[in-house]
Amino acid sequence: MPGKRPVAAEGTAISAQEMYTLEEVRRRLGIGSDAMRMHRRRGLPVRQIGNRRVVLGDELIAWVRDDRRRSRDTGPENGE
Repeated sequence: MPGKRPVAAEGTAISAQEMYTLEEVRRRLGIGSDAMRMHRRRGLPVRQIGNRRVVLGDELIAWVRDDRRRSRDTGPENGE
C-alpha cells in the first residue's frame, strides 16, 4: 500500500534493555556471516561474558544509528 511503512517481522525488533548473541544480532539484522565479520571490524560493540560474545541492545541501536550517519556522510552522493 502506498504511504505505509513496512513493519519488521515479529521478533526482529531490538530492545535497548536486552542482550543478544552474535547469532541473534545476525538474524535480526538479516545479514550473513561475512557481513557480521565486516560489521565487527567496523566497530560493532561486542562484549565477552564468559565464553559468550554478546551485544547490548542499547549499544546496537546506537551503533546502527551512527553507522547510518557515517554511510550517509561518506556515500557516493557526497563525492566518494
